[in-house]
Amino acid sequence: MSTIQKAHSLRQSCLLKFCLNLYASIAKVNAHVSLWVMLKAEDVQKVLREFQQENAPGLALVITHLVAELTRLAALCHKTLITSESTYYHQVQEAAGLDSAWTGSHRIATGLEAGPTGIAPLRARGIAMLHLYRETLVLVRRVMQTDHRAIAEQILRVVQSAAEQLPFTEEEQRWLRNGWEQVPCTEVLPP
Repeated sequence: MSTIQKAHSLRQSCLLKFCLNLYASIAKVNAHVSLWVMLKAEDVQKVLREFQQENAPGLALVITHLVAELTRLAALCHKTLITSESTYYHQVQEAAGLDSAWTGSHRIATGLEAGPTGIAPLRARGIAMLHLYRETLVLVRRVMQTDHRAIAEQILRVVQSAAEQLPFTEEEQRWLRNGWEQVPCTEVLPP
């Protein structure tokens, strides 16, 4: 074997190892995203509980934590390399699509934009957070494990029924149901 052939063989071997390591890393990231989207279903239940108890400080706290986690998970799913904290949200929104439902919900949940007229700002952020969870699930569904996805989809069904059971104004109910009633969860999240 000539020196050139040995170098080429070594290069091929290194490239193969790199690809295998990259694939293993991507698989680990996808497993992490899958697990954490499922675990965040508990925080979605906390949002609903804070609405039920009409606990504004509790709602503000859970929104803050949940928006941070869902932003991180969307960044991981899109393999977004964050170049600066000051542009973090914009970079993730760009990766998700600046005109996407995810970004629209994210902008309201973070307080960067106001919600619909007639809904108090914190309550609008809470409802946007419920929409953001759904949209995050839409983004990451393809990498989720079946059992994790089933739990996440179950919480969407709970949110769908929440509008009738929780102390929401008519306008809040209308906005909460927007996009949920029209299509069942299994169709909102295509296979």
